[in-house]
Amino acid sequence: MQFRRRLVQAFAAALALAPFAVAAQSPAPPSSLPDGGRTALAGSYELTQTGADSMQKLKLKLHHDGKATLETEYPGYTKTAAGTPVYPNRESGTWQDANGLAVVHLTQSAQIVDKEPQNVRAENETLFFKLTGCTLKLAKDPANAYGTRGLTFTKHHCT
Repeated sequence: MQFRRRLVQAFAAALALAPFAVAAQSPAPPSSLPDGGRTALAGSYELTQTGADSMQKLKLKLHHDGKATLETEYPGYTKTAAGTPVYPNRESGTWQDANGLAVVHLTQSAQIVDKEPQNVRAENETLFFKLTGCTLKLAKDPANAYGTRGLTFTKHHCT
């Protein structure tokens, strides 16, 4: 009985995520645009929010060539309570337009010290964003890395 309940729960969860899995695996529809149709979603986005210990300024860049970067800065927060320096973080990877969703796959993370990456490490995080007007909102976060609040960015130079 317990096995059947878990099987039904697993099936329901898989069914709920199916549209996002298809979007992540399906290539974007063919486009006559030289950048493969990324024009509407490509650009720079910003978000400022409160974090656990400080303000966080996030910058998401979706480049026309399919590269993506997510930078997190901590304005005014230079040391932890233990005295350890706090550095900005840069995550990088790729992105694609999958049926109107920006699917961002982050594969590397590093601290930025004197404008140079340090402590580079691999990661595997996929985020799904939906653009509405000038707002890019996290539509799906399979790892739940950003909790219930999620992320809502504003596009630069957008009117």
